[in-house]
Amino acid sequence: MLIPRLRKITCPQFLAFDKVLTSNGTPVYIIKDDNAEVLRIDFLFKAGAFSQEKPLQSSMTLQMLKEGTAKHNSEEIAEQLDYCGALLDVRNMQNCAFVSLTLTNKSFDTLWPLFCEVLSCPAFPEHEFQLMQHTLKQSIRLREERVSYWARRRFYNNLFGNQSSIGHIRTVEDVERVSIDDLKSHFKKYYNLNNCAVVVAGKVTANVIKELESFLNNSERNVFESVKYPFVKCKEYVSRDYIKKEGAVQSAVIIGKPAPSFSDEDYDSFEVLNAALGGYFGSRLMTEIREKKGYTYDITSVVQSSREYSTFGISAQTATEYTDSLIADCYAEMQKLIERKMSKSELEKLKKYLHGEMLRNVDGLFSAMGQFEFFLRNGLDASSFRQSWDAVSAATPEEMQRLAQKYFQPSSFCQVVCGA
Repeated sequence: MLIPRLRKITCPQFLAFDKVLTSNGTPVYIIKDDNAEVLRIDFLFKAGAFSQEKPLQSSMTLQMLKEGTAKHNSEEIAEQLDYCGALLDVRNMQNCAFVSLTLTNKSFDTLWPLFCEVLSCPAFPEHEFQLMQHTLKQSIRLREERVSYWARRRFYNNLFGNQSSIGHIRTVEDVERVSIDDLKSHFKKYYNLNNCAVVVAGKVTANVIKELESFLNNSERNVFESVKYPFVKCKEYVSRDYIKKEGAVQSAVIIGKPAPSFSDEDYDSFEVLNAALGGYFGSRLMTEIREKKGYTYDITSVVQSSREYSTFGISAQTATEYTDSLIADCYAEMQKLIERKMSKSELEKLKKYLHGEMLRNVDGLFSAMGQFEFFLRNGLDASSFRQSWDAVSAATPEEMQRLAQKYFQPSSFCQVVCGA
């Protein structure tokens, strides 16, 4: 039996794309794969939570796009999609709202007119709005029973405040304050073809491009000033926050702080340090706190970044009797990184893992498309992928210790615990 030869992982070539600027100025990015029999069309609007005037206004507007148009009700939309084996998806983020259609090429002519209706003339029916309000309120009430929900929301609330869409803690009253007119107003202002980019991936035929350009060039456009979101700075935050939850059998713990942003020279290297601490299954937190001591089933550390903000956080749930021990061990693992250099063997294993994850992120058409859209909505370009790859390759034990000494000082953290 032939055994494949082992070789060093090298940085892949980031996927090629064509950029088309329509006559009305909407940028369209085309990622072709003629071997694919599927197609995905994503509209990225600068209509995320940062743009809303009321809490939940942006996410509720986005959800209502699927609930009926001027010509089709929600049942008819769902029936057509189901018959063609297609997916109409919406995703709301802080800086972006996605409206996405995934379909086979043979169903394009059938579903494209319907997708255009969703994008241009949603009906915002009263009955569907009331159902959504009811569902949202039930969802909020259920989440409020979870210790993990309160720990996460209070963490962001401490860092960014309740007036920020990042830090705001959602309530049932928030749902009740949003009206259909609020959704229509948000749609009219922000779901504008002057305020979006389009990404198309798959078997992109001449007919697909023709129909897309026709829609973009002939659709009504409002006079619109380009949206620019500023970087959101953290406010002064408490170092310790405890939320008592009667009857809870577990505690949810989050230990975090602001993190280096994309524009910070430490950003890529800090991602390596984060992975060593708690960013993968073989990390120090997982090995020490889960595998050796059994305090928790899952413990992770994550860097959450966008163009507008960046945070670092360790999160875990544990039986209430182990809460203090788990917290102490989290700080102890960070202190080890401050005091002692990481071994070369640990760092080499970490580099192989991170390079493998980067390969996975661009393996396959739609995975690569997602990576491309991440760069697009955050003002980055394809060179950022190579920059991150090189930063992993160049990481040294000395650099990891320097970053730990800079960012892992115990007094700089916001520690949130929710439990009995």
